[in-house]
Amino acid sequence: MNVRSILLSGLFFFSFLSLSTGQTQRGDEILFQGGIGLLPTYFMDGATTNVIPIQANLSYKFKGLVSVGAFAGYSSATSKPKTNADGSVHSVENQNLIVGLRTAVHSRKFDNWDIYGGFNVGYNMPNASIATLQYGEDGIPGVSAKNEYIYGGFIGFAGYLNQTFGLYGEIGYGISLFQAGVTVRL
Repeated sequence: MNVRSILLSGLFFFSFLSLSTGQTQRGDEILFQGGIGLLPTYFMDGATTNVIPIQANLSYKFKGLVSVGAFAGYSSATSKPKTNADGSVHSVENQNLIVGLRTAVHSRKFDNWDIYGGFNVGYNMPNASIATLQYGEDGIPGVSAKNEYIYGGFIGFAGYLNQTFGLYGEIGYGISLFQAGVTVRL
């Protein structure tokens, strides 16, 4: 079972859970989330993190059930030095900026907890620069980083300490695979 199937199954589960409860609905609200990535974007490459992944979301939540909003995220990392077949040695600094839209379905079953799942679509604007540590036979290697649309899903939760302030955690595709931070009802 791949990650996309798990996220889609989770979204359907949360949709069913929120529609099957008979509790009173909350009114419309504006939510702000700001967090850091706990699993850096280039973790598997053994890269050094220059700027930890950060992300901010601003969403409008309708009747406590569905939210739509925008997000932005940034991260920066430098790869380990890599030796190519021609003998050159280089490392690459990657800076990623992602902006986009997101939508989520929220559970209404729990008073101080918000469990949700959803999808996002964004525009990834990477900037890669190369540092050549040793030149090889072919000269300076090139680095290709192109802007592209990305899409993904996420599952998360928020636990509220009072009516306006809480903490959240989220797993899914974005600036980081797992992030945590603060959430505020505006």
